[in-house]
Amino acid sequence: MNTKHTPKPWIATAQPGQVVGVHTYTHQVMYGDDCIASLLTEADARLIAAAPDLLDACKLVLAESETDPHNQDRINHARYVLRAAIAKAEGGRQ
Repeated sequence: MNTKHTPKPWIATAQPGQVVGVHTYTHQVMYGDDCIASLLTEADARLIAAAPDLLDACKLVLAESETDPHNQDRINHARYVLRAAIAKAEGGRQ
């Protein structure tokens, strides 16, 4: 299955409280000027913003491990990309 999603980068940002029903949304995930999602917490916004990076990193790690599991340079690069995506999701350095 090949689903198309909004291309990256997705950026998590704080916003003034937007009240919808009983919830006040204080964070958004943006693609340029477009809002992809309004969320309750910064952690949720970071995780959603990191989703395309996490998907790409998972695909890279899988491909590199299947292509040549003995090529440490390629595997180390894939690990670097995966760690960066995890850091983005967790709010660390990107």
